[in-house]
Amino acid sequence: MNFTKVEFHFENVECGTIPSDIIEDMQFDDLHEDKHQGFEDGNIVFTNYLVADNCLIKLDYELANQYFTNFDEPLGKRLCEHDDIVDVTLHFADNTQERIEIAWSDNSDDDNEWQSHQLEVKKPLDKSDLDQIEPGLAEEMKEIEQNDRFLNRKILRIYIGKED
Repeated sequence: MNFTKVEFHFENVECGTIPSDIIEDMQFDDLHEDKHQGFEDGNIVFTNYLVADNCLIKLDYELANQYFTNFDEPLGKRLCEHDDIVDVTLHFADNTQERIEIAWSDNSDDDNEWQSHQLEVKKPLDKSDLDQIEPGLAEEMKEIEQNDRFLNRKILRIYIGKED
């Protein structure tokens, strides 16, 4: 990942930021550009922004809880208690940033019906599973697991999927 941190914005104006190194995976699909129309100093202003219809975020839950929202709530806990991410802002090393809005179901004001989350522990492959696959592949899998800093960690998986 080439971003340094991610800022989450929630429906109730709460927000929180975590560093990119506690994120195992982050994917945005079906990205498209949209426009906001607003007023600024008496003039109509159009702002372009990105919208992701589908999004997958996997992060280390326990490490996320070491960072807090602007209301002093542990961020991992906040992400589990409500399914209401409105947008994320990716911050890059060159001090640029990219804001990506998340598709939102209009059926609810508080939580996004299209967002779900799951908490799981990332476990290594069972030895009996490794015994059943080709020896060369089994060795590769063992090496991958040795280098996986998220192994045996509690992973929060957040998925947002727009229904058609």
